[in-house]
Order: sequence, then structure tokens, then C-alpha cells
Amino acid sequence: MMMPPSPVSSPPISVLLVDDCSIFRQGLKNWLDLCNSTQGQHYRGVGQAASVEQAIKLTVDQKPALILLDIELSHGDGIKFLSHYRRLQQPGKVLVLSGHDEDDWVFRAMQAGAQGYLLKANLSTHISSPMQNVMQEKIYVSLHITVGTVKAYLRGIFEKMEVASRTQAALKALKLGLVTV
Repeated sequence: MMMPPSPVSSPPISVLLVDDCSIFRQGLKNWLDLCNSTQGQHYRGVGQAASVEQAIKLTVDQKPALILLDIELSHGDGIKFLSHYRRLQQPGKVLVLSGHDEDDWVFRAMQAGAQGYLLKANLSTHISSPMQNVMQEKIYVSLHITVGTVKAYLRGIFEKMEVASRTQAALKALKLGLVTV
């Protein structure tokens, strides 16, 4: 008797946890484990970091597909990490987890290269959807911060740079020497 082929499962999503609070990181790891066992998600923790330097080293060594990044870290912040990470040209996606709901923090994180921004207050009910959105190349911004706010900031940047898109802005910034690769 021939057995039916087993369903093809996708490989687990490798996740790096970056937060200066070890208890918070452990809680995120426990949540990933729970998702794996109860929700059919497939996440694999590849490391934990408390500082920018640790996070950079782990991203180079482990090449995670997804980074859950706190905005406040030991010896630096998430914005500094994003700046370094972008220069490394790693393929992973970054979802910022933050207690800061001020528009300026959101704008700075998104401008620095984050694909999503989730308020820590919303973690217990909303972390699965933001992670999935970010992995599917979608932008995620917490429900408290409107997409309109982010779009307004981007419009202002585009107007000042006299461009019409993120790609044009990046190319012009490279040409002008405002950023380096």
C-alpha cells in the first residue's frame, strides 16, 4: 500500500531577538515556542542580543530572516543598529518593538530601514499579524500610529528631495553622498 506524500512544509523562519531586557527576550522566545506548538507557525530562534554590537555580530553570523528589535538598547539604540544593518546589506526583515508611540520614533525607525513598528503595549494581541506582514514584504505600523502619519513624513521627504518614490530618494541620496553603501 502506497502512502500519500507528506505535505511540504516551509522551513522555519529564523528570528533574532534584540532587547536589553533578558526577561523580555525570554518572554518573546517563549511566545515563539508557543506559536510553534499551538498555532502551526514555524519560528526558530537563532539568538538573543542586548546591545547593538551583539546584534550586529549575530546578524552577520546567523543571517536571521526576521529581527524583533527594541528601540532602546544597551550602548546605543535600535536606530543605530538599523543604520549598521542596512550597510551590511543583509536580507532579513526588521520589526521594531517599542514602548515609544511618538511619531518621531516611528518615523526615524522606518526611515532607518525597519519594515514594521509595533508598540509593546500591543504585543499580547497583535504580534503574529505584524510578523507575517513584515515577512510578506508589507509595512506594518501599530494601530495607535496611523499609516497616514508615516505617509505624510515620506511625502515631506520626497518633496524636499524632489523625488516621487523611496527608490528615487535612495538613489538621489546615494548620488549626493548623503548615504553610503
